[in-house]
Amino acid sequence: MYDISICVPTIREQHWQRLYDSIVESIGQYTFELILCGPYDELSDYLKNKNNVILIKDHGSPTRAQQIAVSKATGKYVTWAADDGWYYPKMLEKSINILNEMNNKKAVIVSHYIEGNELALRNYTMNYHWPLRSAFYPDSFLIINVGIASLEYYKETGGLDCKFECTAMSHADWGARAQLDGASVHFLEEVLFECTQFIGPIEDHAPIHYAQHEHDQPLYASIWNSSQCLERKIDFNNWKEAPSFWTRRFGGEE
Repeated sequence: MYDISICVPTIREQHWQRLYDSIVESIGQYTFELILCGPYDELSDYLKNKNNVILIKDHGSPTRAQQIAVSKATGKYVTWAADDGWYYPKMLEKSINILNEMNNKKAVIVSHYIEGNELALRNYTMNYHWPLRSAFYPDSFLIINVGIASLEYYKETGGLDCKFECTAMSHADWGARAQLDGASVHFLEEVLFECTQFIGPIEDHAPIHYAQHEHDQPLYASIWNSSQCLERKIDFNNWKEAPSFWTRRFGGEE
């Protein structure tokens, strides 16, 4: 078993080497596996001989791809990443040290991260951000976007609800469910991860932009503005019910 599984929905194979190398620089004394899930038949030449890298072919949405990746994970802890990003040196090691010291199955790390050379968020409280506001959780709840948790606990709480298409809103949804369940969230004031910033419907980010604004934000509001959210349970295997082809990016089924 590895110390941590890093699960990545991917459409940008040109960045795999940078991501892998950054993990090596960040992980320190610990072991890791990198699990990539996306529309590819084989790993790049750089990764194909690495015994701690798995590629799973799938044409589903980013949430489905991440959930599939997690289903193959064997680490004590699990985290997720954007495929165009990179980890900061020694920060995965520091995060795992903190989780080991907390010694709590429900412990979760959330950290600063950077998009386009700037902090992605300056206020991590969920009710500060209008798309995430809900009367059914307190103002102390944090957005768990770049997070690390026990693999056992992540699966136990259902992971991502694959009714969401993209990972941003589905991560927030999982974070709210976990905190309602009593998760012990530790906010890491340092930057763990950095990725490219995309603004608006441009290039390969367009499907993400439209999915988030047209589908995921309204879905989140419909869930978290109903008292039924307090009783909601997600089956980890819900990814099997999600479409195997994400039409926003890949078009119709083969």
